[in-house]
Amino acid sequence: MIDSAAEILALEQKRCRAEVAADIQTLEDIFDDDIVYIHANGLSEDKTSLIASRRKIKFTKMERRDSNVRVYGNTAILVGILTFDVEVGGRSLSVEGIVTQVFVKRGDRWRIVHHQGTRTDNPT
Repeated sequence: MIDSAAEILALEQKRCRAEVAADIQTLEDIFDDDIVYIHANGLSEDKTSLIASRRKIKFTKMERRDSNVRVYGNTAILVGILTFDVEVGGRSLSVEGIVTQVFVKRGDRWRIVHHQGTRTDNPT
């Protein structure tokens, strides 16, 4: 039997690597067409705007820690700390926050349908 929690953690690590590598194709595969992505500043994006924004910024580091996965059939919730460094609009930012993600298994693939971040640091 496949451990769904381990699959979710592996997929999230894959997403973090894809964000840093600016691997848009991998991100398009991981983000569900129905994703609602809410940034810590309250900005909400659908998949089209999220992918477009990823083309304009550069992540230089992205790491997860203290992750907890709960699986309910074909739905999983991942909560944990996310830290990242990003270059956007000529500014470099370091961010830390708690992120909640909801994954849904469609067929044999898990995809992110919801992402919401809450900053726990002071913006730098």
